[in-house]
Amino acid sequence: MTVAEIIRHIQKESPRQEVSASSLLVAVNGAEISTLNGLETVISNGDTVTIIPVVHGG
Repeated sequence: MTVAEIIRHIQKESPRQEVSASSLLVAVNGAEISTLNGLETVISNGDTVTIIPVVHGG
């Protein structure tokens, strides 16, 4: 499974929530995915995936 597939699963399971890759900070085993293979980062059994929504406001 890739990070993109995880995000698609979240979108499918939470259709009322606005979920897009650009509004999330995603880390795999503590490394932000932009330092890995981006949305195509492969998740292996035992990996820790952290998903943090990016909130902006004033």
